[in-house]
Amino acid sequence: MTIVGFSAITRDLSVAVVVGALLLLVTVVRGAAVERAALVARIGAIAWVVSSAVLLVWSYAEIANVSLGDPTFGQQLWSFVADIDLGRAYGMGVAAALVTSIAVTFARTPTEAAWSLLPVIYGLGVQAETGHAAGASDHHLAVTAMCIHIAASAVWLGLLVAVAVVRRQLGDDAKSAVERVSKMAIWAAVALVASGAANAWLRVGSITDLVTTTYGRLLAIKLVL
Repeated sequence: MTIVGFSAITRDLSVAVVVGALLLLVTVVRGAAVERAALVARIGAIAWVVSSAVLLVWSYAEIANVSLGDPTFGQQLWSFVADIDLGRAYGMGVAAALVTSIAVTFARTPTEAAWSLLPVIYGLGVQAETGHAAGASDHHLAVTAMCIHIAASAVWLGLLVAVAVVRRQLGDDAKSAVERVSKMAIWAAVALVASGAANAWLRVGSITDLVTTTYGRLLAIKLVL
């Protein structure tokens, strides 16, 4: 696996952890579990900042086929972020991660956690702009579907990870907390499937493409699984 691929996966997992931990703070945890959930959010945010920065730097290095040791690399990277749409999107992703990392440092109450989710939502929207949906024929609908898809996957995975980490601190509230998390995870799964189907339809275009194109066949396999 390349550094770009690894950093992209780490970024996605980190965002999910942040989302899950903040949602727990907003809707579920109280008492001793608050500090644990807040710690999870902070760690996830830091990992998000680092992985997003690495993704930006190494992506440009691969795209431009330039070494990080090149004397002009910093200047070239700045031009990439300032002048090129893809670079600007990666840069805004790093900025969203930085703002989130600052916000979660102080998030302890449901209201503070809810405000901390705003830069995360922005970051997910930016990420949707750089995904497969960016080149779809119906750009706005495809990006919207992709944004919902990414957000839903972050909620679903993030909640599972976060509740597993804070389970011991939940104490007697563990059962009710798991029930509330399960309800949110179910709705996230529904949104995940619906948005994935919508985005796939925009890319495939017709039923016959499910068997006549490589992407369609891969999609059909995913649907069966």
